[in-house]
Amino acid sequence: MDFFLQEKSKTSENPGIGLFTYPILQAADILIYRATHVPVGEDQIHHLELTRDLAKIFNNKFNFNFPRPKDIMGEGPRIKSLRNPSAKMSKSDVNPKSRIEITDTPDQIVDKIGKSHSDSIPGISYDPDSRPGISNLLQIHAAFTNETVENVCEQCISLNKVQYKTKLSDIIVECLGPIRQETERILSDRHYLDTVLGKGKEKAAVITENTWKEVQNSVGLL
Repeated sequence: MDFFLQEKSKTSENPGIGLFTYPILQAADILIYRATHVPVGEDQIHHLELTRDLAKIFNNKFNFNFPRPKDIMGEGPRIKSLRNPSAKMSKSDVNPKSRIEITDTPDQIVDKIGKSHSDSIPGISYDPDSRPGISNLLQIHAAFTNETVENVCEQCISLNKVQYKTKLSDIIVECLGPIRQETERILSDRHYLDTVLGKGKEKAAVITENTWKEVQNSVGLL
């Protein structure tokens, strides 16, 4: 949890109480739906450990059956901020140019990659310690093309940084284009969104109400 607080504090000058209550609220969300597996990032692992601990304590004390959820994590490395490669890429960063959004237009992607953090060292090479900015771009490249960073470096060894950023921008635009278009199509269909949300709300209510009643019974409130 300390790691989460440190990371979030980097993106806010005045971190609020939400940083401290969030892990408990997240645990409550997971447990009330009795989730068995939860997709999380590396910075959320401590929260999931807290959830498992709370489930174990509650189960032992009240003879309950909360699952102790397991994490689902991606295999790729953590992607860093485009403007500050010492911090992770995050939607909560106050600087929108620090990240790529799936709804970004091609021009926005080109602008963000073009202005991303780099260095004065010539050429393209992977060295997270001495070249964190370029190394971050190479990791993004490898993730989009499903290749190793080593293969990407070999393909781009003759490019300068401007050429490389142009190449990477083209790859991201091509990959995210269909996703962005489908996202815009769905968001423009208000009736469809309301229908999906309504059905989801009904389904969620059944699960949570049943769990809550069982919890109340177990602790003697009913």
